[in-house]
Amino acid sequence: MSDLLNQKLIFYQNNDNKKAYNKEVDQIINTLRPGTNVSLNFSYQFGLGKHK
Repeated sequence: MSDLLNQKLIFYQNNDNKKAYNKEVDQIINTLRPGTNVSLNFSYQFGLGKHK
């Protein structure tokens, strides 16, 4: 399970002077996915040997 909340960032040139991105008109300059990684590890040692 990784990058559940990772949103793609789009930097664009606003060619139609509207306040929202329009993929038909606006030109993409750069895209970025910043990335978030989370890991969870468990370790357990079973005591199967004889203890003195």
